[in-house]
Amino acid sequence: MSRSARPLCPAPVVGRRAVLGAMALAGVGSLLGCQAGALSPARTSHVALSAPEAHGRAALLSASARGSELRSGLHELAARVRAERAGIVGLGSGVFDKAGRADRRPAGLTEMESFPGDVFEPARAGADVVVQVDGRSPERAAAALESVLNGLDEFEVTWQCVLSRQQNESVHGRAVNRNVFGFAEGFANAPVRDDASAGDGSADAIALVAPGPGQLDWAVGGSFLALRVLTVSHDLWDADPVEVQEQIVGRRRDGSWLDGSGRFEEPDFAADPEGAVTPLDSHVRLANPRDGSPAPRLLRRSWTWSSGDDGAQPGEGLLFMAFQADLDEFRLVQERLAGERLSRYVLATGGGYFFVPPDRVGERVWEDVVLG
Repeated sequence: MSRSARPLCPAPVVGRRAVLGAMALAGVGSLLGCQAGALSPARTSHVALSAPEAHGRAALLSASARGSELRSGLHELAARVRAERAGIVGLGSGVFDKAGRADRRPAGLTEMESFPGDVFEPARAGADVVVQVDGRSPERAAAALESVLNGLDEFEVTWQCVLSRQQNESVHGRAVNRNVFGFAEGFANAPVRDDASAGDGSADAIALVAPGPGQLDWAVGGSFLALRVLTVSHDLWDADPVEVQEQIVGRRRDGSWLDGSGRFEEPDFAADPEGAVTPLDSHVRLANPRDGSPAPRLLRRSWTWSSGDDGAQPGEGLLFMAFQADLDEFRLVQERLAGERLSRYVLATGGGYFFVPPDRVGERVWEDVVLG
């Protein structure tokens, strides 16, 4: 085991044969696992549609193996996350080449481009794989990641972090929490429902890849993940009064709008063309100006990340995750956010694009479809 992948906390070593055997016995379970606390117990179509627990861990991995050896490691990695029943495995563009399966790379999966203001640290960018696990306690999340990574010599951990979601709860089918800036968020996400009444605006349609020209059949039902590691200047942010912070974000700290609209309502930006109420350079108004421009089709999930193993340094930054059927949705938002006031307080120090494979009941997706 490499130094970078040393245990985060004591946990039993999970043998390759034992895990794969357990996976086979599970049979019809979700391939990558259903997270506890899911918004809808019946929802098993993809882990992106499950509600995260309040605690987690994340790790970026670089593949140290190639070809069939790497494919075997990826199968094992997916099986271990499946056994933990609370996590995500995302595949970067380069891992398909290293595994000798460039023909299996989903259409649209690329390396993340550099956006204005990005200062990526090498360890936090260009990862082949991202693993993110959840737990009901910091200790459970740490044990889950250790169980997943222990002894996997096919990978080197380049960066890992402790995750938390303050005031984590489900509100009207949406996973809501208070982010590192002290603001309640998650209200703009489409609610996860048991029916398709929302049609094209449903969480499924927003987050999951649909059949289409040029897309591989195996990728249908999976989701593209855009990941951003943001470092926050708390000294600068905390120095501003709450009223100024709300102008920068474009919402009240409780999630309601500056024009008095409720958290789940739409603000009337048309009645505020000069930005007297909600500034034109506020985060939410730039991301979705509501002026006839298309609204971004993303399912957002953010965490507060810390480098301390015991979580003793909360608020070091924001780990932003966005699930979508097309990465151009994320690119659209990033282009719109150029010049936002919030950029004074945050610095993007890492990230990447990944593909989280579909969950297909009764199919050996990883073994036979993704990399077989």
